[in-house]
Amino acid sequence: MDSISLVGNFTVDVIHIKRRTYRCIGGPPSYGSLVLRDIKDLKIRIFGNYGKPHIDFLQYLSLHGASVNGKKCKNYDVFEIFGIKKKKISIKKLGCVLKENPEGDFFIFNGVDNEIKPETIELAKSSGGTVLVDPQGFIRQRKVGPVTLYRNLSFIKQLKNVDYIKVNDKELKVISGSVGTKGIRMLHKMGVKNVLYFSGTEIILSGKDIYIKLNVDKPSDIYDGIGMGDIFNAGFAYGLLKHDVEFAVPLAHAATLKMIDRACLLKAPKIDEVEDDAKKLLKSLVIQREKVF
Repeated sequence: MDSISLVGNFTVDVIHIKRRTYRCIGGPPSYGSLVLRDIKDLKIRIFGNYGKPHIDFLQYLSLHGASVNGKKCKNYDVFEIFGIKKKKISIKKLGCVLKENPEGDFFIFNGVDNEIKPETIELAKSSGGTVLVDPQGFIRQRKVGPVTLYRNLSFIKQLKNVDYIKVNDKELKVISGSVGTKGIRMLHKMGVKNVLYFSGTEIILSGKDIYIKLNVDKPSDIYDGIGMGDIFNAGFAYGLLKHDVEFAVPLAHAATLKMIDRACLLKAPKIDEVEDDAKKLLKSLVIQREKVF
C-alpha cells in the first residue's frame, strides 16, 4: 500500500466573508488529508502539532467547535477524517517521531511557521521516499508588523535532499537570490532535483531531463486563498504516485480549481473526482524531454 506523510501544523483559520467572520480548522494536514480521503489503497500519516503539549487532537478540535470520531492511543491519535469512516489517519506530534519511524513513499513538508526543523527533511529522505517541500514555513519570520521572509541557511543546507520544491517569485528570490529562469537554475545548483515554479500566469516544472509548462488563467471566484497550495501539493503527490509527472501537474492544478468558489475546507475536492478535468488540461501542456538547465 502506498503512503503519503503530511508534515506540518494544524491551525485555526479566521476568514471574513460578506462582513461575517468564520473560524475553522485548517493547516496543510487538514487540506491534504481531505483531498486524499477516499483513496482506498493509500495510507495517510500526519506528523504535526496542535494546541498545547498536553492536548490531544480530539480535545483540540472540540475546543474550537469541531468534532470527529476517534480515540487516543499511547503516542498518537487515530481518528476518522472529518466523519468519513473508511479513512483512518494517524497523527503523531512533531519532534523526534520521524527518527522512530521515517518510512514512507512520499513526504510533503508544508510548515506554517517554523514548526519543522530543517534536519527532519534529511531523516525523511533517508527512508528512500520522495520529498516534496513547500518552503513557506521554513522561511517565515515574525517580528512587529507583517510577516516577512528570510533566508534560512539551515533550510538551504537541506535542499540537496529535496526531490520537488514548490515556489513563487517571492520565495524563489529569498531562497536563491534570483527570480524566474535564473532563480530556477540556482535552485538546481543548490541541489534541488525538480522545481515547481508559479509565475502567476503559468506553472513550470523544471527537472534534470524534463520541462513542463502549463498556462493558467487567474481564478476570479476566490472566497479565500487559504489552503490552495496545500490542495495542490496533495494532488501533485497523488499524481506522481498513481500516474506520472506529466499528469501530476495538471491534476494538482485541477484540484485547486475544482471547488475554488467555496470557503475554507469546503474547497478541498476528492482527488479522484478531478481526473477528467486534468485530462482536459493535458491538451495545453508543453512538455520538453531533454536537459533544460
